[in-house]
Amino acid sequence: MKVTFCGTASSEITPPRAATSILVQQGDDALLLDCGPGSLFRILETGISLRQIRAALISHLHMDHVQGFPELLAQMVFPNGVIPEVQGPPGTAEYVRRAAHLTQLVSRPPGTPEYDTPFDVPVAEVGDGDERDVLGIAVRSVVVPHSPDLVALARRLEVGGRSLVFSGDVAPAPEIMVPLADGADLLVHEVYSAEGIEDWVLGMRETTAERIRAAFARTHSDLPAVCAIASAAGARKLVLTHLNPGEKPARLLAQAAKLFPREVVIAEDGLALEV
Repeated sequence: MKVTFCGTASSEITPPRAATSILVQQGDDALLLDCGPGSLFRILETGISLRQIRAALISHLHMDHVQGFPELLAQMVFPNGVIPEVQGPPGTAEYVRRAAHLTQLVSRPPGTPEYDTPFDVPVAEVGDGDERDVLGIAVRSVVVPHSPDLVALARRLEVGGRSLVFSGDVAPAPEIMVPLADGADLLVHEVYSAEGIEDWVLGMRETTAERIRAAFARTHSDLPAVCAIASAAGARKLVLTHLNPGEKPARLLAQAAKLFPREVVIAEDGLALEV
């Protein structure tokens, strides 16, 4: 698998980073892990044809992980005439239906007479422990704790004896993530650092700053927790992503190197790895 990071930011726009999206290429086909805002341009910069993207696996329905999908769908439908398969947690079918409705108002599959011609996008809503084949890749999904108002999924992708694990957004959950990432060749995990949060909220009103601190502590994974999970799982390489505006990659890397004994990489838009 070739893995290219097409969005590595968290929910706040952090130029030059787009929001979360990872392109996974297997042979001539490709799938997306999430499709956050701004990621379409990064996808196109890889040189891949949109016709090759056959599937999108959504981790959860927060805007920074799915808001780029309507834009991607519009470009895939016209002029490419391709509709990807979508797989995600409960609620994905309704989200995709609305995205397709927005798309059909201004775009249409080639050969259809009207711009508002309805079209269907195949959607599979999956739950905890779901296992299925996607483009020849074995995909296992598990439910992880994140936000109380929706279901979030982490995933393990395996093909040819190689494995990629993507955490999505998750509060520290070693009881789930360690088994999922057991022996993974590549563990891609969201992260934040205490120093990054403090640099981010510097100058904000204290009430706002405290809400951000509390929200990240409740719904995301800090660096020590992520490194402990990667170590316990025996992951061969750890990639840290979903970086908030206060994170400094060099500082984060230096901290992580003291906590994880194997290779650590700080994700950047455009980073490409072979798994």
